[in-house]
Amino acid sequence: MKLKMPDGSEVEATPMEFKTVEENWNSYELHDGTVLRLKTTPIKIFQLEAKDPITGEHHYYVQHNTVVAVSELREVRSTK
Repeated sequence: MKLKMPDGSEVEATPMEFKTVEENWNSYELHDGTVLRLKTTPIKIFQLEAKDPITGEHHYYVQHNTVVAVSELREVRSTK
C-alpha cells in the first residue's frame, strides 16, 4: 500500500500486526516539584519498503499517541 509521509511524499508500506510486550513511563521533575510522566503508545506500525543502506534493516513508520500524567505538589496547585 502507499503511505503518505508528513513531507507529502508517498512510500510503499506494509501494515504490521503487533502486540504490547511492555510499556514504560518516562518521568520528568520540574523546578517547582511538579512531576510529568509520559508514555508513547503506538496505534499503527508500518514497515517501509526502504532499507537502511548500511545495515539493510527496514525503516518503520509509527502512528502513536503520547499519554501525559501530571502530579503537582499541593503548594503548586494552591498558587494557581
